[in-house]
Amino acid sequence: MDKVTVGNLGALSLIVGPVAALVAFGLQPGGLFIDSADISDGAAQIAAAAGNDVLANWTTGVIVVGLVLTLHGLQSFQDGNDDNLAQLAFTMMAVGIIGWIFAQALTLMMADGHNVYAVKSGLVLMSAVPLSLGVAIHSYALSNRDDPTRIIAWIVAAASLVALVTYVIGILDNAQLDDMIMIARACYIAWVVWFVMLGVESLQSSSE
Repeated sequence: MDKVTVGNLGALSLIVGPVAALVAFGLQPGGLFIDSADISDGAAQIAAAAGNDVLANWTTGVIVVGLVLTLHGLQSFQDGNDDNLAQLAFTMMAVGIIGWIFAQALTLMMADGHNVYAVKSGLVLMSAVPLSLGVAIHSYALSNRDDPTRIIAWIVAAASLVALVTYVIGILDNAQLDDMIMIARACYIAWVVWFVMLGVESLQSSSE
């Protein structure tokens, strides 16, 4: 496999992965559209997963594949990058994404009616902290480039810091968790758009 093909695969992964994961997250029972339930309501989350076990299993699979593709795309984007700040950001994002992948394994158990929601919630929240910080650092590191994406990079960095703050508040004060998660979810859209833009940019560079 030549370098151009490898570069294209990484770029396509960064385009397809985040979008697939975002759509599956939205369709996952207990999430935004199917039997929506508050994040803090473990019983409702378990009931939603167990009551839609087939959908829960399918969306979980898509989320895992999407997150793995995202991680591969980010890694490919880092190849040859000697920016220490960007490398630190990738490490943080990798830790967060892997944590979310592990959390999906617990979702499979929830679909079978097992009460593991508290563990899953804790894993998701703690993984989101380094992930949010990693995206913030990554976008900040790329904001110094002199190209049209500079302004968008600053916007994504700001959105990531908002997500970081909301997660920290939600962890420290469970009474505000549901509201904080709703704010953080809005930041995901900025992340997906940013990753897709990086993928398109990388794809164009690989084709030249």
